Amino acid sequence: MFPGPDGLSGVQRHGTPATVGGFELSSGPDESLQWFTPPGREPVAVRLAPDAVWSTWFDTPPPIAGKLDAKGWFGVLSLDCFAEAGQQIKLRMEVTDEDAGRVVMKSTVKVTETSHRSESGSRVQRIHLRIDAKDFAAWADSVLRLDLSVEGGPVVIEQMCFERFHRETSRELLGKANGPFGPDLLQSGALGFSALTEHQGVSFPVMSVTKGSPAARAGLAVGDLITSVDGRPFPRSSLAPGEDWFEQSHEAFLGRAILAAARSDADKPQLRLTVLRAKGPRELTLKLRKPPRFATAFNEQDPELRRLYADVVQWVAEHQRGDGSWPGHGEVNTSLAALTLLGTRDPAHSGAIHRAYRYFLRHNPDPRKMKSYWIIAFQGWFIAEYYLATGDEKAKEWVARAVEWLPSTSHTCTWRMPAFGHGIDGLPYDDKGLMAPTAHLLVFDSLAARCGVEPTLLDHLSDYILHSWSDPSNGGHGAMGYNASCRDQDQHWSRSGLVALALHLRSEWPQMERSLLDNLGRRDAWMLNSHAYGEPGGALGLLGLAVAAPESYGEIQSRWAWRYANAWEPGYGLRYSTPHMGSPYMGEDEIMNPAYGLLFAALDGGLVMAGGEEKRWLQRR
Repeated sequence: MFPGPDGLSGVQRHGTPATVGGFELSSGPDESLQWFTPPGREPVAVRLAPDAVWSTWFDTPPPIAGKLDAKGWFGVLSLDCFAEAGQQIKLRMEVTDEDAGRVVMKSTVKVTETSHRSESGSRVQRIHLRIDAKDFAAWADSVLRLDLSVEGGPVVIEQMCFERFHRETSRELLGKANGPFGPDLLQSGALGFSALTEHQGVSFPVMSVTKGSPAARAGLAVGDLITSVDGRPFPRSSLAPGEDWFEQSHEAFLGRAILAAARSDADKPQLRLTVLRAKGPRELTLKLRKPPRFATAFNEQDPELRRLYADVVQWVAEHQRGDGSWPGHGEVNTSLAALTLLGTRDPAHSGAIHRAYRYFLRHNPDPRKMKSYWIIAFQGWFIAEYYLATGDEKAKEWVARAVEWLPSTSHTCTWRMPAFGHGIDGLPYDDKGLMAPTAHLLVFDSLAARCGVEPTLLDHLSDYILHSWSDPSNGGHGAMGYNASCRDQDQHWSRSGLVALALHLRSEWPQMERSLLDNLGRRDAWMLNSHAYGEPGGALGLLGLAVAAPESYGEIQSRWAWRYANAWEPGYGLRYSTPHMGSPYMGEDEIMNPAYGLLFAALDGGLVMAGGEEKRWLQRR
């Protein structure tokens, strides 16, 4: 990172000011260097007058050790400039190796007025200086000085960034899946490419291009650096969970551009990507296929949403394996996928649904021999819904055995009340337990009641549930905590939504239900941060809103329409991008499509857990 102006303190990290010092006025009039601050942001721009020289220093980051060629790294120095109308301005950039005492790179660029505005509201032109792999390797241990000067009139410079990329960018560089700062996988189903996006970066490299996609037809290539869309430079990306990510991430910026193009009046919507190659920038025009013109009101009447739902169901129908399961985590992905097909209430899927049921009974015929609460819950959802659709008594017997047995597996937590952990073997975190698997089991317990089985878990675990909840009447924020020692509202999304759903299905504890839903309505920017459970956690929290608070659900989905516009590949389904706290063992597209297939069942109420009524529509086998 570049150092900031004198007078500021702190380290350059998310949400904090820049490092003190680093700027020097070498020559020119006294007032040639002037800082200003856009409302609500740290100082990000400098005004450089003619005949002044502005110097700042930076290090070239060392190559990352790993399987990629250590000599394959190159650097890109970028900065945004804007000039007043009618001026003919030249910006000179000179990079000096301070250790060797020699100039190693020079460039002169014309700065022209542009109508496109930066995040600070400025009309900007982004300038790039690419440092090839050979030079980057030679400077890896050097301190470099960047000198900027201008002629023809003053220029404002902002959003300076020095980035490192690999000429063979691959998944080797992806960050830890359950950590919030990436690097992350960004996939665009609408455009047909995958890329790697980094925290605080202003451009991102392409990792793959889908054959026959808009990107492929436009000539996008692996290794291209995407720097702007429709002439608008990408902002400095935030991969930190919350509003910054929702507003500043490359995924959000790209998704909103796709949605805007799709909603335009053009007969054949398109958008322009600017890419940086070794020989310089190039502009590519991508023509959208069947553009996703989502309505402003994201609801069951939206024909585009119906088309997306049909693609997701088709993806699920085409990916069932011969043994009745689906790719990814056996019981989790298979349960979500089978529930997707059940939710359509379409007899055409009867064979696939029955195969999934037989798969579950082969693997876990007796719930009392299962050890993981997660697996009991997911399998239990499907088997309960299967009974409600078929009336199969064997399925009801499985549900009854599970619900009767589960209270006997609880342990006494540190607060001297029954609690659950991940499984029947004990409680984690110094006997504190945790609410996440409990939330899933509460939905199962509520479905059991709909099956005519006496529910047991809400009463048995009531003290622990109340103890973990951040009760607004006691000054709390309303979300469901991890446990009583961590009543957070940053990673609460799925457990809050699922507990609200369970309570709604049971018509119990309306005050808690309302507070959970209200918090979800305020904190949707944290949707993909459900602890180590970004997806399907995002979809499951939304399901609680869709069933129990449909108006809030519609508002949130409308706010997030850009994500569907980017992820949806027409004729295929949804493409996966890394959530903040992802679960790689569940897969990528393998978890996106079943999870959102279950969510979209709420459009027609095709499942009891999706707000529907019991209906014996599926013939037993």
